Amino acid sequence: MSEDGGISSIQVPERWKSPVSYGALRMARLIREAMEELEWEFERESGEKLYDKTMVIVPTMKAAHVFRYIVKKPVEVTIETYDTRPTHSSYMPYLEIAGLDRKAAREVRKMLKIVVGDLERPPWEFTLSQRINHGLLMPEFREARRAWEMFGFNTSK
Repeated sequence: MSEDGGISSIQVPERWKSPVSYGALRMARLIREAMEELEWEFERESGEKLYDKTMVIVPTMKAAHVFRYIVKKPVEVTIETYDTRPTHSSYMPYLEIAGLDRKAAREVRKMLKIVVGDLERPPWEFTLSQRINHGLLMPEFREARRAWEMFGFNTSK
């Protein structure tokens, strides 16, 4: 595979979103450390993000605390990580990146490689207890693998 992970040969979405198997606080710290290592220019913010939570059969709106990085250089992207609580017994962390194009995707991939290298297991691999608590057949587990494959990561076991 090429150095850019095959990004030059795919359609890059403007907004990338993936469930991840690590909480937002830890992902925020690792992302910040990776951006500092790459000497990126960025600002940190925090806020809230709305998401749906289904109670019985009625969806309700909830808010999640968001760790947000507004990257100025080498590319202009916004990186957000946050934890949702879709059921009373589980939470599902997400990583979202907005402002992507081919050049930005190449730079973001470099940062994500550092983040993935600092984790005990890849962020697209969920533990058995996470799968059981969230629901074994929920689509988020497959969505995570597909999302990380877009950046050229080998998500096969």
